[in-house]
Amino acid sequence: MTLEEQVKAMLEALRPMLQQDGGDLEFVKMEGKTVTLKLVGHCGSCPYAMMTLKSGIEQKSGTRRGARRMKTVNVSLVGVGGQGILLTANLLADAAALSGLDVKKSEIHGMAQRGGSVISSVRFGDEVHSPIIPEGQSDVLVAFDRLEGLRWQGFLAKGGKVLMNNVDLVPVTVSSGLQQPVTDFEARLAKAFPDVIMVDAAKIADEVGNARTMNMVIAGALSALVPFEESKWIEAMEQMLTGPKAKLLPVNKEAFARGRKVVLG
Repeated sequence: MTLEEQVKAMLEALRPMLQQDGGDLEFVKMEGKTVTLKLVGHCGSCPYAMMTLKSGIEQKSGTRRGARRMKTVNVSLVGVGGQGILLTANLLADAAALSGLDVKKSEIHGMAQRGGSVISSVRFGDEVHSPIIPEGQSDVLVAFDRLEGLRWQGFLAKGGKVLMNNVDLVPVTVSSGLQQPVTDFEARLAKAFPDVIMVDAAKIADEVGNARTMNMVIAGALSALVPFEESKWIEAMEQMLTGPKAKLLPVNKEAFARGRKVVLG
C-alpha cells in the first residue's frame, strides 16, 4: 500500500467521527508528505474542526506517542494604524497554517484612525490553545516603528529576537502638545535592544517602486526568523492578492524578497 493509500484509509476511518456532527472531509491532493484536505458541512465553519481532525489523525496513526512536538512560537507585531500591520499578521498566520501548524491570532486597536497604536499577536505550533501572548513571552517582536518597539519591549521573551523598521513616527499626543517627547531615545533603544535586526523598509519599498509595500519588506525579513518555508509565504500572498489585486503580486514579491535578503544576506 502506497503512502497516499495509507493516508486515504486513515481519513476514511475518521469520517464517522466527523459525520456524526454533520461534518465531513474531502481528500484534495498529496504532494510529498503534505496532504491537502477540504473540510465540508459543519466542519467547514467550525473553529475547532482542525483540532478535532488533528487529534483524530494522531490517535489513528499513533504519532502522538513519543513524537517530538513543536513548541508554540509567539510573534508580536506592533506599530500604528496605516502601516499594514494587520495584513502582515494575516500573511504570517496564513503561511503558518499552510505549513500544517495550528494558528491563533488576536488584535488590539488603539484609536480608530490612522496613527493609533495597533498590536497583533500570532501564535503557531503543533497545538495552540489561546490567541493571547502573555507579557514577556514573545519569541519575535516586530516593530513597524522604533518608538512603538520601545513602548512594547515588555512583550519580548528572554533571548527573543527583535525586528525593527528604521522609522520614527511622532505620536499624535506629542505633536498636539499633550505629552513630551521621549528623552534619551537612542540610548534607551540601544539598551533595550542590543541585538536588534534593523530594516529600512520605507527605503526598500521606494526602491521597488511602491511605497505601500513597506509591510511586505518587513514580512520578508520576518520570514527568515520563523520555522517554515519561504514558499508558504508566497502561496499565502498569492491567495491574498487575487482578482484585481493580482496585478500587485510582482512588486509585493520583490519587496518581500528584498526584506528577506536583509536578514539572510
